[in-house]
Amino acid sequence: MQNQEWKTYIDSRNTGNFDVIRASWVGDYNEPSTFLTLLTSTHSGNISRFNNPAYDKVLAQASTENTVKARNADYNAAEKILMEQAPIAPIYQYTNGRLIKPWLKGYPINNPEDVAYSRTMYIVKH
Repeated sequence: MQNQEWKTYIDSRNTGNFDVIRASWVGDYNEPSTFLTLLTSTHSGNISRFNNPAYDKVLAQASTENTVKARNADYNAAEKILMEQAPIAPIYQYTNGRLIKPWLKGYPINNPEDVAYSRTMYIVKH
């Protein structure tokens, strides 16, 4: 491992001049494809340069499914390919800690996008 200045890191990443590289991604919408499509062979964010036609095919199929059940089955198949091929090694998960008073209600504690609007919150008598 070697530390690089940002410009050098970007050049190394863009040219594939690495054996192992650190990168991150934060899902920008609440749906598995925000992460899974990153590893399709033509995605500009595919830093690992993973190329698997079966993976591309199952994700293309998922995007045309009409039911959540069918789409999730395709996503499970895609994840199985990733587990077998291991083009990436997720080693860190971002977390956001919150200290919420018990009298604050309406805070979306289970919101995977971590979006909270004050209009949904209220204070109960305490």
